[in-house]
Amino acid sequence: MGASKKGDGRVYMRGGTAWIDLTCPHHGRVRAPHGPDMKAAERERVKRVRRKGRGECCCPEAKPLTLTLEQTYEEWRKGRADVITLHDDKTRVEGRVLPAPIGPTKRFGEMLVVEIETKHVAEWVTWLRAQKGGQNLSESYVTNVYANLSSILAEAKRKGGIDRNPCDGLARHERPRKPKRGRTARGYYPPASLGLLLGDPSIPPNRRVFYALMALAGCRFGEAAGLRWSDYDPHRVPLGHIYLERQYEDGPLKGSRGEPGPPRDIPVHPVLAGLLDEWRRVGFEQTFGRLPRRDDYIVPSLEGPKKHRTVRNGLERLKEDCERLGVAPIGGSRATITQHEMRNTFVTLAAAGGAPEAWVKRITHNTRGDVLSGYRVSDWPAMCEAVACIRVELSSGAEVVSLPVPAVASGGGGEPEADDPDWHDNWHKGAAKTTKPPHMQGFRSGTDGTRTRGLRRDRPAL
Repeated sequence: MGASKKGDGRVYMRGGTAWIDLTCPHHGRVRAPHGPDMKAAERERVKRVRRKGRGECCCPEAKPLTLTLEQTYEEWRKGRADVITLHDDKTRVEGRVLPAPIGPTKRFGEMLVVEIETKHVAEWVTWLRAQKGGQNLSESYVTNVYANLSSILAEAKRKGGIDRNPCDGLARHERPRKPKRGRTARGYYPPASLGLLLGDPSIPPNRRVFYALMALAGCRFGEAAGLRWSDYDPHRVPLGHIYLERQYEDGPLKGSRGEPGPPRDIPVHPVLAGLLDEWRRVGFEQTFGRLPRRDDYIVPSLEGPKKHRTVRNGLERLKEDCERLGVAPIGGSRATITQHEMRNTFVTLAAAGGAPEAWVKRITHNTRGDVLSGYRVSDWPAMCEAVACIRVELSSGAEVVSLPVPAVASGGGGEPEADDPDWHDNWHKGAAKTTKPPHMQGFRSGTDGTRTRGLRRDRPAL
């Protein structure tokens, strides 16, 4: 075995291969093969020592060094599949971090993670604050994007790719921080205004149904956008039943402290039931050229039944409808209209009608995590009474528009497969008794419409 030492590191032969033994400032001691030529390996060692003297990485063979920020982000994203903010995180990182210019020619996403220094992070924060068409982004948004970058680099540090997180080196005044603000009072739509939004024929039926899902079922935008026809059982009594277990793109429900939320059982208000029935029988086919199938979104995007609505488009349409009808939420501290005021309308009108707060909270949040379908059927009538406390009539100006309420059968349960040509007729008549939705498998219907666990034999059916 031959060996050579000059300054920092050495070159030696082993098994017919020349190896470079060098201490890297980023990865510690690294031994790397460099072909059979001892002289070529020595020249390479000298080059690496020079890079080390400039504070750069001198061992590109180390696996973490082959990862760019964009590749590190992909690894980070794979480990967050169950995080409820995954969609927002993806939008922020791919739109505000990876394409950001660092220096004259390089994108942030193209940089190796070991090359990223605190000065690069500070340069990026300055660039980010100056975005959005000359108008600075809000400090809250900048803080969220900065938190995403810091989390990605922290993951690289945890896996040994870097020794420290460059974000930790920012001075206190350089770090984005969310401004302190008081609690914002949200407005709500009074019954007359809500009746116009749900009943005025100048508003397309798909938007009126979507508004009703938020205002009469207490759904957030993402929850309403993710509802499919298989989640809706119109035959349960005394009111129909929506089983909510996901948001759009099958994302988890919003929970506390960033954790996925539990599923919720939602009674269907009679006005909402009428709108859903008319939309299913008439409006859906007029919009998309066919009747709905069980796996279609209840109110999909106009691009197709399999695509969900988007937040931005939904908010723009809501503002347009409110401006055209001359309605606006009342009682809030915000000067602009938000879609969450629809959900707040559900809570406000239910409380004003005398609904107990505990049942309203059970429908909108279900913080206890109880799933009523087949487990706590005794709670269902009380929840239905809370929803029925909401008093609203569909109207178009002074004219009251009455919609048909779907028929309710005492033994209804589930609906047939989508390829059954009689599915829609059976649904309307309440006579379907074939395949049930996935969340109803293993349950049976009692004569009063309640559901009991088919496998439980230790307690009587209610």
